[in-house]
Amino acid sequence: MITVVLGLCGALVYGFADFLGGLASRRLRPVTVAALAAVVGIAPLLVALALVGGRASWQATLWGAVAGVSGAVGVLLLYAALAMGPMSVLSPLTAVFAAVVPVVVALVGGTVLSPVAIGALVVAVVAVVLVASVRDPGGARLTARGVVTAAVAGCGFGGIVLAFNETPADSGMAPLVVARLLQAVLLGAAAVAAAVRTGGSARVAASAGAGDVAGPRPSPARSAGSRWWSWHAGSSTPWRTCSSRPGCTRARPPRRCP
Repeated sequence: MITVVLGLCGALVYGFADFLGGLASRRLRPVTVAALAAVVGIAPLLVALALVGGRASWQATLWGAVAGVSGAVGVLLLYAALAMGPMSVLSPLTAVFAAVVPVVVALVGGTVLSPVAIGALVVAVVAVVLVASVRDPGGARLTARGVVTAAVAGCGFGGIVLAFNETPADSGMAPLVVARLLQAVLLGAAAVAAAVRTGGSARVAASAGAGDVAGPRPSPARSAGSRWWSWHAGSSTPWRTCSSRPGCTRARPPRRCP
């Protein structure tokens, strides 16, 4: 019974994380949102490690690292998918693939599913199909790119389950801490790289735009030769016309046109 309760609580937390992460990814880069989420998640895991404990053996560290890489891919692609399509469809689709991947691996390994497990998988697939048939009220369109991205993200989350399943029984919270730390490092590096790349592209574009607006700079000789002043015909006041700018024929006091 405790396993079912913990599973439901985990699903609830994942649901809130998907919703909030999807909203944030529509305002920020998905990689930035994923990196911030990974960093924030370190603190509660360290608290849980102090309370529950765990042994960081080489097997736990290895499979924790595998889970961290798989989780980084899953979170990044999930937020990218939620930023480009309807959250009500892509989030459940990710959850279905996250559940199907471990089941498929277990079937290949010789595990026999119970009728209840088979029924649950069928219901999950049917639910995603039914949800996909309803138009999103926010106007987000379901695209093939979003579906594929969500499916691959679900495979990444399924990889987390498979990796943690390989850890020793006495590992406790140690593999989760290793996975989260590695995930934060990978996603943080990706976020910094994306920010630097975008900043460099913006500077190049701004320089090119400034050059287009300013136009070619005139040579000193041409500038000196073109800035001549003529007296305005028929005026008793020394008004002049400026020819330093093409088409400028307005009478002005003796000063340059701005």
